[in-house]
Amino acid sequence: MKTIKRYKAIDNIKLANTIFIFCWIAYFSTYIGRLNYSAAMTQMIDDAFLSKLQGGLIGTSFFACYGVGQFFNGFIGDRVSPFKMIFGGIILSAISNLLMALFPHIIVMYVVWGINGIAQSMIWSPIMRIFSQILPTEQRFKACVHINSTVAAGTLCAYLLSTLLLGISSWKSVFVTAFIVLFAVAFAWAGYFFKTRRNFILEEATVSPVKSEKSTGLVTILFASGVFLMLFPTAIHGMLKDGITSWFPSYLVENHGLMPNISVLLTTILPLFNLTGAYLANWLNNKMLRNDLKTAGLMFFLSGISLTLLSIFGGYSVFLAIILTAIATSSMFGVNAIMVSILPMYFGKVGLASTVTGILNSATYIGCAISMGLFGAMIESYSWFVTIVVWCVLALCGGIVCLILIKKWNSYKNNCLL
Repeated sequence: MKTIKRYKAIDNIKLANTIFIFCWIAYFSTYIGRLNYSAAMTQMIDDAFLSKLQGGLIGTSFFACYGVGQFFNGFIGDRVSPFKMIFGGIILSAISNLLMALFPHIIVMYVVWGINGIAQSMIWSPIMRIFSQILPTEQRFKACVHINSTVAAGTLCAYLLSTLLLGISSWKSVFVTAFIVLFAVAFAWAGYFFKTRRNFILEEATVSPVKSEKSTGLVTILFASGVFLMLFPTAIHGMLKDGITSWFPSYLVENHGLMPNISVLLTTILPLFNLTGAYLANWLNNKMLRNDLKTAGLMFFLSGISLTLLSIFGGYSVFLAIILTAIATSSMFGVNAIMVSILPMYFGKVGLASTVTGILNSATYIGCAISMGLFGAMIESYSWFVTIVVWCVLALCGGIVCLILIKKWNSYKNNCLL
């Protein structure tokens, strides 16, 4: 037996809905201060301010720091106020965006965009802790599915806003605008939760050892549940989800001769499809497959099929390329909903929701970090065809590992966590 501190669940549905809305806005805003770089990168490369390799390495700096930050902030998020942590992350991200515009030097950008990665890693895990402990039980898994809409909405807004700004101003305006948005969201968050802080009560809870295990220690739980082995497909889905999206505007410029701002505008079609991936995965998981990892594996294979078709037919039509890429990235958003949102909820009972979220999300963005530099180097040294074939192989490997882990995860979840 051990004692942990966790928040007491509230029973006020109206308050719960408001908390979800604020969490939604907070995470939505991070995409404006994150994907704005992907849009600006296309223009910076076209202006010869950056090479593809340099552009990819700046993106790698963000994702590497985000991934490492997720690992540590997952642990921290189960031990400090999630409300203060989220506020600090948004403010630091806002400042980082402003510095990108004020000091446009490549070395400075490597450092500053890495700091932005650390800042944004302070937000997701605390949100998962809020969902797993504070929201009423019947709303927790719904919130985990609905929060994925921030990815689609944030991506769409980030690219549309960036397209508008690139059309009327320089790429620096993209970062200044993100600073303004994030700064406003941070103070709205602080104002609301300072006013309502009396509703969030920390209490001590006794956790019994999990069945068939002698310890509730983190390492024991991660090995017994299979989470350690899940890090591999989780990293792969991160490589594909964000790597493909980040490089897609450059793909359109180089393979279909589009202007950079037009390629960024067309990339905004992706998030319109991507949200369907999260809801499709949730529907398949709840209504048909009833198996978390079987659902994730199926989404990996669907992505692999669409990428295979992209490698063969993508050069013939810009709209066909967009549709096939949308299917591939939407499938990865389905994997994201399972691996990074739904799975960690099962660990709220033992006070590890933020920790497990941080570990899995860390793997996601370490994968993203690898993908930015790796894919950029592959495109420059080889070709887009070779790069897309590598994407296909990665999707296949991710699906296979998910299927291998089905029995282990189901056994642990059914016996120990529910």
